[in-house]
Amino acid sequence: MNGSKRALLAAAIFCVTLTGCSKNTAVQTVITSIASIDTERLNVNCSEEVNRHKRGPINAIGYLCAVKITDDTSITTGENKPISRDELKVGDSIRIELMAPMEINETNRTLEAKEIVRLYR
Repeated sequence: MNGSKRALLAAAIFCVTLTGCSKNTAVQTVITSIASIDTERLNVNCSEEVNRHKRGPINAIGYLCAVKITDDTSITTGENKPISRDELKVGDSIRIELMAPMEINETNRTLEAKEIVRLYR
């Protein structure tokens, strides 16, 4: 095997290894509870998502994520009954389907909701 073929084979093995070992930390769905409600967004607890892939000691800091709700956001109950944004209350447990998968971390905590399902109060 000549040098260029060896280099190509080594590069291919490296890429396969790197791809196989990399972690996709993006999430599509978040299950959480409503911490507060503002006029333009919901604030939800997202500490679990922020800390999901951390190693070693984890600070006991709580993180909130801002959830943008648009006119296209579907809001329903667990029984699939449509409800209004005004029917969501602080403390409600909800499932949020995001518009697109995203990595949630200490600096990236603004979510855009495609669907919100109120699981229970």
